[in-house]
Amino acid sequence: MISKIERAIEYIARLEAGEKVSVRKLAQELGVSEGTAYKSIKQAETQGLVYTKPKVGTVRITLKSSAADVDSTLAEAARSVGAVCMCGADKAAEIELPYILVADGNEMQLRDNVRRAGGDVLCIVGDRPAFQRLAVELGCHILLTDGSLLDEELLRQAESEGICVFVSEQDSSTLLGMLNHRINTEMKGRDMSLVRDWMQLPRYLYHDDMVTEWYRLYSDLYYRSSGCAVVDERLRICGTVEAMAAMNAAPALRLSEIMDPPQEGSYVGEDMGMEELAEMLVKSSRHFVSVNSADGMSGFIGMSDVIRYFLYNRTYRLFDSGDGNKLELSSDESDGERRMYTLQLKDMEQGPNRSGYINSLYSAAAWHAYSLLGNPVELDSANVNSLESLTRDGEYLISSNLLRRSDSDVLLEVELFNDHASYAKASLRYHVVK
Repeated sequence: MISKIERAIEYIARLEAGEKVSVRKLAQELGVSEGTAYKSIKQAETQGLVYTKPKVGTVRITLKSSAADVDSTLAEAARSVGAVCMCGADKAAEIELPYILVADGNEMQLRDNVRRAGGDVLCIVGDRPAFQRLAVELGCHILLTDGSLLDEELLRQAESEGICVFVSEQDSSTLLGMLNHRINTEMKGRDMSLVRDWMQLPRYLYHDDMVTEWYRLYSDLYYRSSGCAVVDERLRICGTVEAMAAMNAAPALRLSEIMDPPQEGSYVGEDMGMEELAEMLVKSSRHFVSVNSADGMSGFIGMSDVIRYFLYNRTYRLFDSGDGNKLELSSDESDGERRMYTLQLKDMEQGPNRSGYINSLYSAAAWHAYSLLGNPVELDSANVNSLESLTRDGEYLISSNLLRRSDSDVLLEVELFNDHASYAKASLRYHVVK
């Protein structure tokens, strides 16, 4: 007898190329649970039947246009995202896809990132003339977003210097997501997955600074547990000032008088992976950490940067305890109002792990609220109902649906379920941390 998943995959295979496929629609059309619909779509993706596009959703594709087709040159990659070549077409057809940078920081950061790349660079940049000029000055190939254009003089300069320039109507997040999805096996150097690719420029606190400097540079980043690195004259990290210590100290005190020795977990290296960083921040409840290099403190990075990375890469791990328990973002609705997560649970035979799976509801909802509001959030109120006792190991699903939102808070309805039962439902309200 054909299984529900096999029947769903057959249904997907009969769809026209370009037709959108969603968990909710598939479940309604076939009369199956959302858990079965989700698993069917994921299996169809592994078979090359569907492809998930940023801000569009999951669509039916032909095998010819599937992710299995790898674009190996800059010209092929540009065509794959619908970009038009303004100059350098012949050269773009000959060079392999270079390292990709998004110009969304400041000029110093772009210069530093190009230097670190150490080779050809494709710079994704919008309607920011200063960044466009700098990209040409640095010899970067350019992918302009949102239909932006170079002025004629700058375009002539780019052409004379052998720089390839492309224009796309898409935004930078969509372009980078599409490129990463289609050509990740051909990416040279880093694949935008390391701390150095997303960190912000450092806000230095010197050991002989006054506490007032902490207020000037770091008070806006204060959330529950925020340790700020203190550096010496050579930018070497020599201590850590915890937020509570700074808040309780006299403004005229020097930081050397209240700092602790450098604490493990308050700074990371540039080569740490972003998913590892996300897991560390979630487990430690820190909002940000400093970034250290062989030359001293080189930046800082926090949850807002992690969210940027996750949005660019479309999927991310919320936590992985290392013992088989894991919460992972599995699918987004294109409008962002609904999110689906998978929850892996292990060692449940010991008895109901109620606190574990209820906390997973909070985690999934918090990250959804964070993405909707664009800022760190705190839980205002919660109404949780445990419907069925959860005692078995395995994979479960969590859905998070937006009920109401304003500029500063959201109300979400969250449910934990699988094909057999609904185990918990909750209404959770989150507000932006001021």
